[in-house]
Amino acid sequence: MRDLRPDRREVVEKAMADARHGSPRVLCIVGASGIGKTSHLRAILAEAAGFSVLRAAAVETAYRPPYGLLEELGVRRTVTDSGRPQSRAVVAQALRRLIDDESRDGPVVIAVDDAQWADAESLDALRLVLESLSGDRLLVVVATRPPAPGDRS
Repeated sequence: MRDLRPDRREVVEKAMADARHGSPRVLCIVGASGIGKTSHLRAILAEAAGFSVLRAAAVETAYRPPYGLLEELGVRRTVTDSGRPQSRAVVAQALRRLIDDESRDGPVVIAVDDAQWADAESLDALRLVLESLSGDRLLVVVATRPPAPGDRS
């Protein structure tokens, strides 16, 4: 994090300390293409000593399978036995269980790179979990481009 400006480094260090002590935090790294979002994300993860790391990177593609991003994080059972996507609530519960399992030994960081290309289902389920956090030792770091005019995300 030596590459980060002092004010940004301070924000990241505080967010990590808060997460370690049961106050979940979300950091968003927003910027245009090529500005260094992924480098910032890597710098943050390099300083996440003692955190379990769940990491995913969305990919620019025409087809985004439902819950693909969460599957990359390690969430299982995102489809029903008939092959249809599970409901957002069911997948959010699976993500919640993953966070709980990972946090047994210490705090957890969820790192999402290129979130602008993530599937909507994963982002919706992640939002649902984030809205209900309380006392969790969790840091979520999301790197994304700014929304384009007219985007609803």
